[in-house]
Amino acid sequence: MHDQALIEDGCYHLTPEYAETWWGRYIWIYQGKGRLRLTRESLRFDGRKLRFDIPLSAIAGIEAGQFSRVAKAFGLAFIRLRYQQDGNENTVLLVPAKSPFAPTWKTNRVIVKWLETLGRIEEISSRVKPPLNLPISSPFFRR
Repeated sequence: MHDQALIEDGCYHLTPEYAETWWGRYIWIYQGKGRLRLTRESLRFDGRKLRFDIPLSAIAGIEAGQFSRVAKAFGLAFIRLRYQQDGNENTVLLVPAKSPFAPTWKTNRVIVKWLETLGRIEEISSRVKPPLNLPISSPFFRR
């Protein structure tokens, strides 16, 4: 029986090492895509190039970061996920989004929603750093 999803979205991923390459900084920031799903038991990613199902107890830390403004001029955010697997700490950068071409402020809203949901889970709430100053409104049209 599968646990009910607390939140689920399409998601892009990359490694911190890839993010530091010339290609990852200036040409295409993502390495692949899939579905990100959070339940009360685990955080799961299903993609062609990457798959994981991490028990919440194995999550070492979750925080927001931002891509270089050279790559995304309006400050696209990502979720840095650190987790334990087979005795090693791994890190993956996640960008839950509808499309790689969605406006950055719309994608950042999805990321904030994920961080808020993760922060409400008692088991990992102390390991989730709240997002600070992510651009979530259009720089062109202010409400």
